[in-house]
Amino acid sequence: MPHGRPAANRINWLVGPHNGGPFLSEWASLAPVPSSPAACTIRRLFVQEFLLHSLLIHTLQRTIRPKSDTLDHHGLIKQEQRMPTYRVGIVGCGARSTAHAKGWVGNEGAAIAAVADPIQERRDALGDTHGVSPQQRYSDFKSMLEHAELDFISISTKPELREPVVVAAVEAGIKGILCEKPMALSLGEAHRIHRACAENKIPLVINHQKRHLTEWQRLAAMCAQGELGTIERIDASSYGNLASQGTHVLDMVLQFGGDVQPLWAIGQSVGWRDYAGAHAGPRYTLGQFRFPNDIAAYVQMGDEAPQLLGREDSWMRLQLRVWGTEGRGQVDLPNGTRVWRKGETEPTSWPERWTDPANLAGSQMRLSQSVLRAHEDPTYDPPAGGIRPLYSFEMIEALCASTLAREVVTWPLPAWEDSPMQSLKPEGIHV
Repeated sequence: MPHGRPAANRINWLVGPHNGGPFLSEWASLAPVPSSPAACTIRRLFVQEFLLHSLLIHTLQRTIRPKSDTLDHHGLIKQEQRMPTYRVGIVGCGARSTAHAKGWVGNEGAAIAAVADPIQERRDALGDTHGVSPQQRYSDFKSMLEHAELDFISISTKPELREPVVVAAVEAGIKGILCEKPMALSLGEAHRIHRACAENKIPLVINHQKRHLTEWQRLAAMCAQGELGTIERIDASSYGNLASQGTHVLDMVLQFGGDVQPLWAIGQSVGWRDYAGAHAGPRYTLGQFRFPNDIAAYVQMGDEAPQLLGREDSWMRLQLRVWGTEGRGQVDLPNGTRVWRKGETEPTSWPERWTDPANLAGSQMRLSQSVLRAHEDPTYDPPAGGIRPLYSFEMIEALCASTLAREVVTWPLPAWEDSPMQSLKPEGIHV
């Protein structure tokens, strides 16, 4: 105990805020001061024991509590502290790798430890941004997996490379994988990717980060809580084609349709211009799905899909509308969320923008966080992981198979090795 303090203040110093917290300080100030030496001794021992107990609880709370007990601006609890630091490798250092890497390092306890890309300028650019040593910048992913001692990887390569990277990562004992969408080029590849990870209990999450955007989460929660009644119909569209934003459209339809396989699909795809671009798919696709819960879903993807008037400045222009027996809800990117409840003439609106840096970056961060959590908690089923990515990829192929066959396609689908979407591609165009 420090010297020079008045005797009357010594107990208060022992249990003050810097030792036991304000509760103990208040308790000590209100407690009557005992008069006999024996009573003083008993009181002192009691306070010391109580203090040690309090300090123990305080230490445990600091060890296991989230980084902050407050909510972030999305209304979500901020991420937990994670020790030790996980080593993350990025395979493919093109345009999408920047978002992947930022998402990972947004989680405390994750760091970019290695990068792999055959083009030195690209791997150096990403490596410089995240402080990756020159020795951990690889020209091929196999060398990275062999030498970098990684815990997790992100795959942002072209689609044709995703199966070999996943297989090699599984063989290397990676703890979890985040993979860019679409997950494969054919349904056969998609099944093998899913099976390799599932059989080895390795979490696989596909980059359907819009499941983690505030807009989608709000409308999904309202539907799950029955605020719109029984869901009967879904309409969804995007300016991007089936292989670009169409993958997100179908993943959202799958989510609001109950995350179950459809019963059947009918579709039509036209235009081959986009097969020569980065997202190799038909220029325009429309289709219909019927789910086992009797929900009908209608989709349009491409430059002839319904456009958001006044939002020609955004290339995204993605919409989803849900009709229920007690109202309807709508998400427009980049315009936010609106809900019309039964009997209301004006909607309730939440004007968040997916283009807000915090919202967009937060969705990618929470996506990678779901990979970490799935590794740490085997009972956790990540929203963009498990069987869901395989189901949404089936929906892509079903629309194109219907185009080729000119008839309704029913589930279960065969594991086509020849992709219906790629079979629509004219000869001579490289994916």
